Order: sequence, then C-alpha cells, then structure tokens
Amino acid sequence: NASASDAILAVLANGDASEPVRVAAADALGALGSRFDLGGAAFASAQALLGDRDQPLGLRTAAARAIGRMNVAADGRAGVVQGARVRVGGE
Repeated sequence: NASASDAILAVLANGDASEPVRVAAADALGALGSRFDLGGAAFASAQALLGDRDQPLGLRTAAARAIGRMNVAADGRAGVVQGARVRVGGE
C-alpha cells in the first residue's frame, strides 16, 4: 500500500505529466484511500491540489473525488470543506 500510494503521489506531483494521467492518479488515490489508511501525506496532497487555482479544473475535481472517497476523520473532512473556497467568474 505504501509503495503504491508513493507512486501515485509522485505522479500527482509531476507537473509535466498530462492532465488525464494526473486525473487517473487522483482517482487511483481515492480508490486506494477508500480501502486503506494512507496517512496524512496522501490527504494533504489531494487537499493541496484541490486548493491550487493554477491546476486544471479536471484535476481539482479529481482531487475532490479522492478526498471524498478517502477514509478521513470527520474533523479532517470538515477542515477541507471550511478551507475550500472556489471563485467562479471572479477576479
């Protein structure tokens, strides 16, 4: 599990990888996280992608799906909801 999640996180962090590859990695992270406790690094990586406005919308959406599928304590999930601020058509 650790080696698989490390490989997935490496793909997510690779800004040179194509968007579809990174989206697939985020979806894989969510699937793995729904079965196993991946630790804070996986959650933090998905959360960082979700909040990064410079990332493509498809990747941010995939990161949100991953967070939704991960086994995360209620307070961690609430922190994501409180911290996520997305502007549509704004400045």
